[in-house]
Amino acid sequence: RVHARIIGARGKAIRKIMDEFKVDIRFPQSGAPDPNCVTVTGLPENVEEAIDHILNLEEEYLADVVDSEALQVYMKPPAHEEAKAPSRGFVVRDAPWTASSSEKVRCGLLPSWVPGRVGGQAGLVS
Repeated sequence: RVHARIIGARGKAIRKIMDEFKVDIRFPQSGAPDPNCVTVTGLPENVEEAIDHILNLEEEYLADVVDSEALQVYMKPPAHEEAKAPSRGFVVRDAPWTASSSEKVRCGLLPSWVPGRVGGQAGLVS
């Protein structure tokens, strides 16, 4: 996967690297004993720079793969939730309007026209 990304579409990316660093880069043939062995030839300082560049590209690619795989975990629902029955949506429990009439209590400021207002201040009504 890394080789294909470094080589690029129609080999343009690898040719650009070879031109930039003035090196020759050869990837192993399919079925080679070591499929990860990439050969870089040229002047020693150019070879070192090209290898560093290729290793950086590999590191970036592998980081992208890890990030992508980690993101996929969050994008699909967990297996135990897939088999669950459809959700009933948002449910309100123990709301004041669901209490029985003997449990209802109203508290708060009362408007001036409500009986039970004492001394110009709003009072509590139970």
